[in-house]
Amino acid sequence: MPYQQHTAKKMARPTGNVRWMVVGLCFLGMVINYIDRANLGVALPGMAHDLSLTPFEQGLALSAFFYAYAAFQFFGGGLADKFGPRAMYTFSSLWWGALTAATAFASSMLSLFGVRFLLGAGEAGAYPSCATAVGRWFPKHERALATAIYDNGSRVGGALSLPLVILIVETMGWRESFIITGILGLLFAVLWIKFYRDPRLHPTLNAEELTYIEQGGARPIDPATEEKISWLSLFKFRAVWGLMLGSFSLNFIAYFFITWMPSYLINELHFSLVKVGFVGMLPPLTAVFGGLFGGWLGDHLVRRGVSLSVARKIVICIGMLAGSSIALAVFVPSGAWAMALLCLSYSGIAFCASNSGSLCLDIAPTGRHVAAIMGIQNGSANLAGIIMPVVVGLLVGNENNFSHALMLIGVFGFIGAFSFIVIVGKIAPLTRAKRVKVADAGANNEITH
Repeated sequence: MPYQQHTAKKMARPTGNVRWMVVGLCFLGMVINYIDRANLGVALPGMAHDLSLTPFEQGLALSAFFYAYAAFQFFGGGLADKFGPRAMYTFSSLWWGALTAATAFASSMLSLFGVRFLLGAGEAGAYPSCATAVGRWFPKHERALATAIYDNGSRVGGALSLPLVILIVETMGWRESFIITGILGLLFAVLWIKFYRDPRLHPTLNAEELTYIEQGGARPIDPATEEKISWLSLFKFRAVWGLMLGSFSLNFIAYFFITWMPSYLINELHFSLVKVGFVGMLPPLTAVFGGLFGGWLGDHLVRRGVSLSVARKIVICIGMLAGSSIALAVFVPSGAWAMALLCLSYSGIAFCASNSGSLCLDIAPTGRHVAAIMGIQNGSANLAGIIMPVVVGLLVGNENNFSHALMLIGVFGFIGAFSFIVIVGKIAPLTRAKRVKVADAGANNEITH
């Protein structure tokens, strides 16, 4: 069916809630995904001692995941569109579970780099699968909140990884922490493939909820009405490049919290490992509420009649500017104030991500392009995962001084705000007709040469 533009004001909420169960499972998958991903950052102090890793080598180990993750995002999005979220999320979770467990057998910098690289390749299908599932199951006035819910899995997973991994490391060892958390990914694959179906194929979805989903602007697959736009043609749109730069900037801040934050708390703020296990949970947990509030606010503005562009950009701009507050941690007099700023920064990023993460649904030309654009967006975002850990490792150096690193990270809040607000332009589905029209007019939605 063609992309619907119905408003939420004219639609009563249905009695069914299967769509929220779907996004709840997406959330659970992302929790496990990020426990597995963040495991290394938590276990790294002990691993660095056993494997004799320098700060620079630690940065390389942290970034190895993102070399494959960023590259495979670009292709994983297209695969999620082609094979659907049921097959793609199942395959991805099986892969990342097995590779997380394999990390336990790393014995050198080279083997650790290799297994983390392969782990990144396996996890690349997770976010595009969630985005495609939300696109097929949610009307446009519920997208931001649904996006915030599954995206919050990253914060909850990051928060849970601290006490969980520290407990396992302290009682068993860092190798056992990877085996135990890897098993979680394998169990999730079984749960997902048993429950998930697209709306028209789901056995428990009633007709009322299906109508609500489709008439509200969900992005189903409909070859009869879809405009043919190739994957490469997506790069002709200025909005896509704005998403890429904005998402890179957002993740340049966000990935500090799941890579270098434990080392920052231990080496700069002089917290004990046990204290890090509890205090380190505060930024990701406060970010959960920031993400939910940002998702609710974005959808609330749309339901109140605010245009999609204005609603999304209000939330995105506030969130990115709040994210830049991490730089102020350099100037505060105590660890308590630094923690407060870390909480504000991470909450701001989550507040922004609830709406920036739904942009792939808002601008996708058709339902077949949702995961492709998410893959492009998230692939660009995770280039920050390659660059940021190494840059921070170089700036921190052997003296473990994080001042210059935190100030650099804060700058990216302003770069991201500019990218999402100015470069992306009007938020609306991209079309060939718009490309031609925009190119002729020299306006905002396509790059002209």
